[in-house]
Amino acid sequence: KNMDMDEADKIITRLSEASRVLVIGSRLSYSLANYMGWTMTKVRQDITILKGSDRTTIDWLAIAPENTVVVIVATSRYPNELIRVGKMVRRQGHSLILLTDSSSCPLLQFSDHSLIAPMLTIPFLGSITSLSCLINYLVHALAKKRGDDLNEHQEKLEQAYLENDILFNLETRPEKR
Repeated sequence: KNMDMDEADKIITRLSEASRVLVIGSRLSYSLANYMGWTMTKVRQDITILKGSDRTTIDWLAIAPENTVVVIVATSRYPNELIRVGKMVRRQGHSLILLTDSSSCPLLQFSDHSLIAPMLTIPFLGSITSLSCLINYLVHALAKKRGDDLNEHQEKLEQAYLENDILFNLETRPEKR
C-alpha cells in the first residue's frame, strides 16, 4: 500500500544497468539476501551473494568494478557488521540500495536508494514475510525490464541445466517398466 513506486522504479533501473550486483545480508537478513541473489541469477549475470559477517565481503567491495550496485538487506536489530559494510560501500563510491523493515534502520544514511517493508511482529524474533514479498516484486519487475536479454540469459541457463542433468526433466527420463 505504501511503497514508493518511483523509488522502486529507480531501484529496478539501477539493478538492470549495473555492471555487477553484490547482495549482502547478515543473520536473519542473510536468508533474504541469498534468496534475492539466487533469483536474480535467473534474470541477469554478475550477481554475487555475500554474507555480511564474512570479512571477505570487504575484499569483494574493495575490488568491485565501477558501476557496481550493492544491495543490503537489513532486518531489525541491525548487525554492526552490516553498518560497517554500508560505510565502506559509501567510501568506495558504489551505489547502495537498502531493503529494510523500518525507517529507523541506521543504514538509511548511507543508502542511495531504499525501500522499507514494515515488520509488524516482535523485533527480537524477526519476520521475513514483508521483505520477501518486496524482493519477489523487485526481481519480477527486473525480469520484465530485461526483455530480450532475459530470454537469452534464460536459454543459456536452461541449456546448462539440460547438459548437466540439474533439474528433473520428464522428456529425458526413461520410462519405468
